[in-house]
Amino acid sequence: MKNEINIDEIDKRIIMFLKKDAKISLQDIAAEVGKTENTIRRRIKTLEDKGIISGYTIRISLPKKKSKIKTFLRIDSNISKTRDIAYKLSQFPEIEHIYFMSGECGIWAVSNFVDIPHLDKFLENHISKVDGIKRIINCIILNEFRKEKDEIFQ
Repeated sequence: MKNEINIDEIDKRIIMFLKKDAKISLQDIAAEVGKTENTIRRRIKTLEDKGIISGYTIRISLPKKKSKIKTFLRIDSNISKTRDIAYKLSQFPEIEHIYFMSGECGIWAVSNFVDIPHLDKFLENHISKVDGIKRIINCIILNEFRKEKDEIFQ
């Protein structure tokens, strides 16, 4: 049985507004959805209590010239060092996400670079020096077709 989230259209609209702008006022959301500010406050609190809204964050948009190259780095490592490696990788600002994969897939890291020389220097001066890494496979992302998918809206 699929683990389904049951929320109504008003909650979906509230979530949509918060995803677009987490700083939007309750008054603005209320005006958009046709409910009172207190109703919006209560619904957001309920969504938070249920864990449907688990936090608020910012998205950093670097100027186009700052981050032109996006890659997947597949990192094969000694199993005993995997967590240490992931922690060390998470300290680099170039690393956006780190994933532990099953089987022989190892660690995958999504990373951003200004250009190819930046990527090359990063691999040579930082990644290759992390203890426990056996092999690095670099896959440059050529196109990104869909950035975000919300199960809640399907």
